[in-house]
Amino acid sequence: MNYYYQSHEHYNSTSSIGKYTALIAVLVVGSFIIPMAQYFWYVKDDDSSDKFFAKAAEPEPEPPKKKGGWFGGGKV
Repeated sequence: MNYYYQSHEHYNSTSSIGKYTALIAVLVVGSFIIPMAQYFWYVKDDDSSDKFFAKAAEPEPEPPKKKGGWFGGGKV
């Protein structure tokens, strides 16, 4: 019984908990940072998003047509 209690204390000590917490934190952060870095390295020279979001030159609107006579009617 005494051996079980000592081994149980060993696994719950603060130094081992700190090591495992740091290991899990490094793995979780690495699982996000490394794929994002690979993606940005892959698309760094791609300008398709710039072309997609570029504002196209808008054509000038046509000038309003002159209406002849009253009530928009033409000459008879």
